[in-house]
Amino acid sequence: MDQEQILEFHKVREQWTALAVTQAAKEQIARAGFFMKERELRKQLKDTTDAKQLLEKIGMPPLSSIDEAKEIVARAQKEGCLTPWELERVEKALTAVDRLKSYLERGKALENPLAYYEMDLEPEEELRQEIYTQIRNGEVDDHASKRLSEIRRDIGSLEEKMRQKAEQIIRSNKDAMADQFSTFRNGRLCVPVKKNINGKSRAAPLTNLPREIRYLWSR
Repeated sequence: MDQEQILEFHKVREQWTALAVTQAAKEQIARAGFFMKERELRKQLKDTTDAKQLLEKIGMPPLSSIDEAKEIVARAQKEGCLTPWELERVEKALTAVDRLKSYLERGKALENPLAYYEMDLEPEEELRQEIYTQIRNGEVDDHASKRLSEIRRDIGSLEEKMRQKAEQIIRSNKDAMADQFSTFRNGRLCVPVKKNINGKSRAAPLTNLPREIRYLWSR
């Protein structure tokens, strides 16, 4: 029987892993072993004592999983184009870094050596704020730029004209309609034409709309 089994270190490892927040931490715990040199052991014991003091004096650190951010940053470093959802994950990761940095700043008042690791943390506040103000619920905010705001306003105006034309078609062809409402499908506005209607009637040209909109397709 090996030393880990004799000392039941595998049980300690299981409990330790259950407390880990990130995959990287879990992998590091899996590789953890015994310290055979006294100097190294004393250093680890000192770090453990300092960590215990932080927990007792200022509570649990605000740890969050940032596993997703690692892959996203790697893609960005290869000049990949990030989606709004990915940018939002980056913003959340930077927020987590900022909170941990603030936590460790409080630990400095205790003159706790571990608290000075905050100097290695850089929350990139300017980048975080930029993402926060321009991304909302996984989408680029309408007001992220003046041009985007204008484009989306124009899209909304055209969609409204499309709906009005669809309603006009439905009212003018009640007997051919399966319902009284139009709907968007796959980016196209559709009117509910009955299945037994001649195929030629299944696509209605919209001649009174801007050139950008050519046809209103029925289902």
